[in-house]
Amino acid sequence: NSIAIGSYAGNSLQDNSAIAIGGASGKTNQSAFSIAIGNYSAETNQDSSSIAIGSYAANNNQSIQSIAIGYQAAYQDQSYNAISIGSSAGYSSQGPHTIAIGSNSGNSKQENHSIAVGSNAGNTNQLKYSIAVGSNAGFSDQSQNSIAIGTNAGYQKQDISSISIGNNAGHTDQSYSSIAIGSGSGFKNQNWSSISIGTNAGYNDQS
Repeated sequence: NSIAIGSYAGNSLQDNSAIAIGGASGKTNQSAFSIAIGNYSAETNQDSSSIAIGSYAANNNQSIQSIAIGYQAAYQDQSYNAISIGSSAGYSSQGPHTIAIGSNSGNSKQENHSIAVGSNAGNTNQLKYSIAVGSNAGFSDQSQNSIAIGTNAGYQKQDISSISIGNNAGHTDQSYSSIAIGSGSGFKNQNWSSISIGTNAGYNDQS
């Protein structure tokens, strides 16, 4: 009761109730109740009850009950119960119970229970239980239990349990357990357990 439409679609070991539409979609080891739509979508090792829509979406190793929608979304090694929506969202090594929405969001090594929403949000090394919302929010090396909301908020090296809210808030090297609220607040090198509230408050080297 499976469906395979397209050159090499569902070519080898397609399980029951699986659907593969597009060239080389679900080509090898497509599990039961999974859906692959688009050329090279879920080409290799799509686990059960997963969905891949878009060219090269979940191309290699998509785990159980995961969703990848968009060109190269969750391209390789998407873990279970993960969601990637957008071009190259969750591109590589997306952890379990994660969400990446927006082009290149959660692009590389998004850890478990993290959320990245916006273009390039949580792009690289977003650690567990972190939230990045906004274009380039938490772009690189956002530590666990941190929150960055706003364009470029917590852009680079936001430390553990820190909060930055506002465009460019906590932009670079925000230390642990710190809070920056307001555009440009705590912009660079905000020290641990510090608080800055207001436009450009504690802009540079707040102790």
